[in-house]
Amino acid sequence: GKTRLCTLFKEQTGKSIYQTYEKMKADEAKKLISEKELSYTQIAEKLSFGSIHYFSKIFKIKTGMSPREYDRSVSSTLLI
Repeated sequence: GKTRLCTLFKEQTGKSIYQTYEKMKADEAKKLISEKELSYTQIAEKLSFGSIHYFSKIFKIKTGMSPREYDRSVSSTLLI
């Protein structure tokens, strides 16, 4: 059942399914930010975050920086 699957997943990975899903969404957001084709609001909508604020909060938790800070770090790397 669902509970057993969640338990097995956490035993194998050390993270919950939801934590893994959030990490995957943050990784996809990093890719989309790097492409510079969508606004942060559009990225939040595309990845089914409830709001831009929730997107920013989860992004910062998962990456250690805000979407804007990440965008700047990518931009400065490209200039070098």
